[in-house]
Amino acid sequence: MAERKSMLQKGGYREPLSPISLSQAASRTPMRKKTSNMTAKTPTAKTPLAKTPGKKGTSISNSSTSDYDRFIPNRALMNNKLGHHMLMKLKKNEETEDDTDKEDFSELMRQNLNGEIEKTGARILQMKIKAPQTKEGEVATKMLYTKSKPTPAKFKSTRHIPSVADKILDAPEIVDDYYLNLLDWGQNGLIAVPLYNAIYLWNSESGTVEELFGESPITDDNIMVTSVKWITEGMHIAVGMSNGNIELWDAAVNKRVRSMGGHPTRVGSLDWNQHILTSGARSGSIFNHDVRVASHHVSSFLHHTQEICGLQWSPNGKLLASGGNDNVLNVWDMASTSNGNATTNDAGVNEVRTPLHSLCEHMAAVKAVSWCPWQRNVLASGGGTVDRHIRIWNAQTGTCLNSLDTMNQISGILWSDTYKEIICSHANQMTIWKYPSMTRETELTGHTGRILNITSSPNGVFVASAGADETLRLWKCFEADQKKTRPAKKDDSRGPISSDNNLR
Repeated sequence: MAERKSMLQKGGYREPLSPISLSQAASRTPMRKKTSNMTAKTPTAKTPLAKTPGKKGTSISNSSTSDYDRFIPNRALMNNKLGHHMLMKLKKNEETEDDTDKEDFSELMRQNLNGEIEKTGARILQMKIKAPQTKEGEVATKMLYTKSKPTPAKFKSTRHIPSVADKILDAPEIVDDYYLNLLDWGQNGLIAVPLYNAIYLWNSESGTVEELFGESPITDDNIMVTSVKWITEGMHIAVGMSNGNIELWDAAVNKRVRSMGGHPTRVGSLDWNQHILTSGARSGSIFNHDVRVASHHVSSFLHHTQEICGLQWSPNGKLLASGGNDNVLNVWDMASTSNGNATTNDAGVNEVRTPLHSLCEHMAAVKAVSWCPWQRNVLASGGGTVDRHIRIWNAQTGTCLNSLDTMNQISGILWSDTYKEIICSHANQMTIWKYPSMTRETELTGHTGRILNITSSPNGVFVASAGADETLRLWKCFEADQKKTRPAKKDDSRGPISSDNNLR
């Protein structure tokens, strides 16, 4: 750690998770080389500016001293003023005759259509409700505009969502891989960001940065961090590695607690269900680890045929949603690991090969999976480049409730319990949608590379996004309206972010 800081002082490389400005963030963008094929076709210098029709290579003379042209041989014989006067006089006589004919026609139409009305003195249009009579001592205009004034329509107000990131942090050497999950914001207020083979923790309360591995760095350049996930409560974090191992670290003392193997390929997805840590690997297998016991591998979900890139347990811990590169979204029942649906292998591990639902509507990899926090059994999923759709599911019945084309590759979906909305990261932007109408609320732009992962703060106000432009941006998307919300209790703590919902 001390060696790294000394190199930073000498300008050796960029400080991980250090605050940067918008102009500095723009310089992090890899610039594409310009090619000759992208150059627009423009007229060359050999193209003549003007040519006489029917003659090649002869330009039109623009000499101001010439009084001749092709159509009129000699202008000296013309009286321009007299000609203009005669033309205007003739035109005026024609208009006078037309006006007389129009007046006669209008008079005949008025007599035929309005004859009876003119005799009785009735009106074609009149107020249905007449203006009130003016009382003695009152102004007539005041009576008219106060007693006959309609009720104004209510203005539909919307909240203010800042379009610029609240904070931008530098994230050098973040791995640009769509299938990895390289960002998580724990209930302890720490944001974990793997930068190749190191993990950095950014404290949202103090703004300080710590390196998780500290004095035990990974020395093998062929091994890198492929996923991270904080435990629901506490300072323990699970780390998935490219060699198939899973490590548990205590962030309070920067110490590795244990290492668990079992996967033959990299571990790109992790999620906790109390003391059960679920991991998804590139092989398509999903393992459930009981971190309390030595024989940690207790059960497996085996149905996907390609890499697992999305995992999340439902809020009640009964259902697991898994998305894979095989374009399949599976819903697993936790109870199936201990009933007759599971088979036991030679190692004594229960294996479930038939999910509760296997949803195949997506046409690309399913990375974004997210359960609705306030509506039971409602699940949102997002597809990759070919699919591009957000799909809302009833996980109990397996039916699709709604779908929406975002026109871009979807990398993450989050729910906002405060405003009943969905925020989705697709390509290099994020969009907030009203639920269940799925109408667009706003778009958040700023990343110059595609967004790889998103995560929300413990209090649900901020959303952090990590992009391929090597920046981590924090957005204040769901700040509660203080006028509409009740004040929180003093002992109601939802994370170390300050009471004014500001980042340090």
